[in-house]
Amino acid sequence: MIKFEYIEEDELPYRVNIDGVLGAGTTEKGAIMVALSVGGFIPKGCRDPKKAGWHLFWNTEFNIDQIILIQKLVK
Repeated sequence: MIKFEYIEEDELPYRVNIDGVLGAGTTEKGAIMVALSVGGFIPKGCRDPKKAGWHLFWNTEFNIDQIILIQKLVK
């Protein structure tokens, strides 16, 4: 389950919750990348959103949440 939040006037306004793993960032992509890295969905230190999408595509079972994340990463 994925949940997105935007909190105005916060240092890290974008928040994402991916299966209980939280991520925050100055951009939506940044928050997604943090949550994916912390959750072990992508290798630690992966900074390229397209590489993160590649890891999700090849290393996870697909469901609608993964498809949404890949679409947001490669926009």
